[in-house]
Amino acid sequence: MLSIWFNLKNSQNQLPQLRKEISWIKDVPAQALQESIKRLDKAYTSFFKNGGFPKWAKKGRYNSLTFPQDVKSNQVNTFILPKLGKVRVFKNRMPNGKLKTATITKECDGYYLSVTFESETKNKYPTDKNQAVGIDMGITFFCIDSNGQFVENQRIAKKYEKQLRIANRSLSRKKKFSNGWYKKKVVLSKLHRKIARVRHDFLHKISLEYVKNNSLVVVEDLKVKNMIRNKQLSKHIADTSWSMFFDMLSYKCRNYEKDFVKVNPQYTSQTCNSCGNVDKANRLSQSQFKCTMCFHETNADENASKNILSEGIALVRQREALACA
Repeated sequence: MLSIWFNLKNSQNQLPQLRKEISWIKDVPAQALQESIKRLDKAYTSFFKNGGFPKWAKKGRYNSLTFPQDVKSNQVNTFILPKLGKVRVFKNRMPNGKLKTATITKECDGYYLSVTFESETKNKYPTDKNQAVGIDMGITFFCIDSNGQFVENQRIAKKYEKQLRIANRSLSRKKKFSNGWYKKKVVLSKLHRKIARVRHDFLHKISLEYVKNNSLVVVEDLKVKNMIRNKQLSKHIADTSWSMFFDMLSYKCRNYEKDFVKVNPQYTSQTCNSCGNVDKANRLSQSQFKCTMCFHETNADENASKNILSEGIALVRQREALACA
């Protein structure tokens, strides 16, 4: 059996023996088993970096299977996967490049296949090198940028709050694990999936818009996990998914050869972008900013976004100077 003290390499080396001893393990593709062990290793690594302790696997917790190699496609509607052979799919789109990995995920209404490709990076959206934007995340608005754009907060969870409450109440009235309970659970799962997709769609569109129109995108390096502990902010931050938005900006900037920078959020909301005066009294309210020195008056979040951009540009220039040296 597996060692008490977890070690990635040793655990992977024990797989061949386990496949001989346990029949159902033998039925699972070896590469998928290797990926499961890597997930466990990642969980322990995260735990030692102040993450949560790895949880015992149970039925329904992990509904995915990853194939890290030997994945093929006939470019029509069929993928060839280890052990499973030919798998027919309804393809949404097939990017150009070398097919690398495939993951099958079971969701409430069926099975989905997601694939990764390796391709040459090409900048589809060339922009002026001086075109840059600073983004300040907000409460009233989703975000405010240094160009004066205020992105409306969609409040997606609130729109579906009543439907969620009804679905949860209906599920709670059913006997657990009964046929009726499973049916209501599927209804609830579909509703959660719909909310997630609406949120993803919104974040994808906003993040792509910023990446398309700018060569540099700057945001604050916010500790979102710590901010969620604040009871007044937790529900809002969870609904707007700031971390997911930052991740989308990051990988899209990387894909389209744009610069993405995170800056220290300290004093960005208290510093006057006009004269540089730093004073807590500058911020009169959530939305009002008036400098106590030069009397510059503007929207507080817009002022913060301009400070974020200034810090980002300074950081990029500093990196370029060090690279040249």
